[in-house]
Amino acid sequence: MKLKSARLVDVLSHLDSKVEFGRTLTVFAGTSDSGKSTVLRGLRQTFRNEPAGIDLLRHAAKRGACSEVDVSCVNDDGAAFTIKRVRGKSRNAYEIDGQPILAFGQDVPEEVTKLLRLSPYAFQVQSDNNFMLSANAGTVSKILSS
Repeated sequence: MKLKSARLVDVLSHLDSKVEFGRTLTVFAGTSDSGKSTVLRGLRQTFRNEPAGIDLLRHAAKRGACSEVDVSCVNDDGAAFTIKRVRGKSRNAYEIDGQPILAFGQDVPEEVTKLLRLSPYAFQVQSDNNFMLSANAGTVSKILSS
């Protein structure tokens, strides 16, 4: 699976932003508080449901608004699909290609997990422990082997 683009609406500092991902590598550069980490946090909420609450909702958003992260992807067979995550006080939803997924509870819906096939180590943010540096050699070996 490859990420093509992401659109963030009412996500922290992003009123309405679109990010295009590179073929093999994407680098976010900018001044402090310009929204670089927010892109990763939006992806993490979409793909891992972390944070599970409304922590990413833009502070100046209109009353009743929801944060939205809409990610365009391509699977290993070349088929395009989109995953949308909407989160607010009044709404907690996922969509795949515009089709709502209902009653998913606290976890990422199984339909989303099956499409993405992501490692639990796929998204690390700056507040996480240093990836694999804090793990023992056996754990690192197991992660790399998977």
